[in-house]
Amino acid sequence: PKVDAKMLRSVEVNMTKAAYKLKWKAVNDERTESDPNPRNDSEAITNLKQKHPQLQRPFIAGPPEGHPEVDVMMSELTTFIVKTLKTTNMKNNLTTNQQQGLKSLKARKDELHYTTSDKCGEFVVTKKSSYRQQTIKHLKDNPKVYKWVPPTRTANGETVMVKQPTKITFRNQISAKRMMIEKECNRVWDNICRKRNIPRKIHQLFLSHGTTLPTLYTLPKTHKVTGNIRDLRLDNLKVRPIVSCSGSPTEKIGILTAHLITPLLKFLPMNMTNIHEHIVTLNSMEKRSLAGYNFYTADVSALFTNVTVDMCISNILDLAHKHWREVNTFGLHLEDLKDLLEVGFTNAFFTFNQRLYWQIQGVFMGYCPSPPAAIIRLSTCELNSLYTDRHYIGNPILKIYSRYVDDGGFIAKTKEEALRVCALIAEADSDRNIKWDVDFPGKGEYTAFLDTEIMITEEGEVRSRYYRKPMNKGITLHYKSHHSESTKTAVARNYYKVAREVSSDTSQREYSLNKVDSILMKNGYRSPRKYDTSSTTRRSGKKKFSDDGKVTACIPYTTKHDANRIRNYIKSRHIPVRPIFTPGKTLKSTLCSSRPLDKTQCTMSNPDLCKVCPLTNKGSCSTKGVVYEVTCGRCSENVKSTYIGETSRTLHSRASEHLRAASNPPSQPHNAIGQHYAVKHPNADASLQFRILDTSTRVLDRKASEAINIYIKQPNLNDKCELEQIVKYIVKKE
Repeated sequence: PKVDAKMLRSVEVNMTKAAYKLKWKAVNDERTESDPNPRNDSEAITNLKQKHPQLQRPFIAGPPEGHPEVDVMMSELTTFIVKTLKTTNMKNNLTTNQQQGLKSLKARKDELHYTTSDKCGEFVVTKKSSYRQQTIKHLKDNPKVYKWVPPTRTANGETVMVKQPTKITFRNQISAKRMMIEKECNRVWDNICRKRNIPRKIHQLFLSHGTTLPTLYTLPKTHKVTGNIRDLRLDNLKVRPIVSCSGSPTEKIGILTAHLITPLLKFLPMNMTNIHEHIVTLNSMEKRSLAGYNFYTADVSALFTNVTVDMCISNILDLAHKHWREVNTFGLHLEDLKDLLEVGFTNAFFTFNQRLYWQIQGVFMGYCPSPPAAIIRLSTCELNSLYTDRHYIGNPILKIYSRYVDDGGFIAKTKEEALRVCALIAEADSDRNIKWDVDFPGKGEYTAFLDTEIMITEEGEVRSRYYRKPMNKGITLHYKSHHSESTKTAVARNYYKVAREVSSDTSQREYSLNKVDSILMKNGYRSPRKYDTSSTTRRSGKKKFSDDGKVTACIPYTTKHDANRIRNYIKSRHIPVRPIFTPGKTLKSTLCSSRPLDKTQCTMSNPDLCKVCPLTNKGSCSTKGVVYEVTCGRCSENVKSTYIGETSRTLHSRASEHLRAASNPPSQPHNAIGQHYAVKHPNADASLQFRILDTSTRVLDRKASEAINIYIKQPNLNDKCELEQIVKYIVKKE
């Protein structure tokens, strides 16, 4: 990253946020002393908001009065960080050829499609036209799962297909479906909140506004490519379909639903919460009980698209009914969970290439409740087969059996027995959609399961070691990447820690460590064994930060020297701030997109009719969570009239309000732009220019950025009351 005005502005914003948190922390500490039960959000709701930035209220309380010592302390810290970054000796970690290559890739983003492969992490570059054809072929090859929804119109009271649809026709269709689902989600949530007396502030968290329909993108399965990749035809490349629900109408209630049903997974005996549980279980058994058995694996083919929504909902409700009192229900009832599941799973519409599709069968892979729903459905089949069959009750097979999502680890004496076990589970699926791919080892062979290889000898001895797929390129955090030294060290140490944990004896441990050596050396780590501290240092456990009154503050990472200077400054002055050094942009964030063919350019179906897009400096009117500047085009160049604000909605929504206020000031008497036109340009047509200054999904980020921009630019249309509130956010200068 470059140390430019944008980076320095981000430092000011982050320090302003830290000061805001410190002031409110001091106030809350005082309240806690006087009132041991303050009226705040429940811990569960607070955790939800911290984990999911989209669950933000549009408004927050301003900074509390007083606490000038915080302003002074944070002002000095901000000044020191800015001076440190300005004098940094940061070098570019890309070679000249790499810089030219990156520049070329960025220049061809309109022509080429960039994505990462499924599981292997490598970059795959194709033409956008080829990517489009490949994905459409995948949709057509699975008619039982996906269905294209043609545009329709009403004629003489009947619904008929549009014979020659245009781009506007498709956009209108998608917009209508989005509004319908959004309205349905909000109706269901409104009814639940009304019945359960949910507080208004929690009710607002899960309402959907200004959403977009989910979109499909695919990840190439390069790990399944055999032979020379140059001879591969794109038509033969398998892909993993993912429907991204980010910003969709069902996203927010999906987050709530997932947090209701995910805790239920701990009541499923076969579900793995730790990917190395199977090794612990195998090692705990006596050798004689394992003698003659082989460890094998089986994975379910396309689990997410082969489960049915009705059975998923039914199985979830059955499991929830048994354990409803043992999980945090957020004050909801089982019937509320049913409503949330139905509205989330049944509205399975998505877009690809500006066309509307419907997923007839299965659940979206990119929808929050989908993983626990699919796991519960498969677990129900297992409970109704293996766990009720007299032959397997008390059998070592049942004790060993464990599954991580769709990958299962079993033991059996013969391949025929292994196939019978999987067939028994598959038969428990009333829809007959579940199919297992079994990997049974030959004599003296290891079986790969997740990141381990396991073999049971004839005497019942368990041998295990670290594993990586042959097609895996071993891509991890490169030593030359722009991350702090502590981050790279933690990554390398974790590799060695896992390698040691999964290895059964000295020889297997050395094999695993050599595997890690090879991975790290490919990624630029010299003498990687120096990071293997497990053999010499035994830590008491994971380091946990205590509630010591400190707040976190993100600071752009430049060099190790700069990071140490900032840490020492904070420590020497006892500033209650815990710095988190953030890296710059990655190749993935720079080049890849989950909406390569479905980017929302405008909130209107026909962009030619949009009054906001032509007045915007960058992005589009569909951009959400913006800090913006409005300039009056009627005022002279010498005396420009400007206004700075922020909104959680789309720029189109807020800009349209300003345009209406300028055109008809009496209609919005409290709008600053309307007041300006009423006094300075009565009866004149609206002439405004909009400029996006910053974007963020978090309201505190936008408030801090808005305050700093107002402090620096001094807009003359922001009223005094607003300025008095905004200036409270500013960290006072020295």
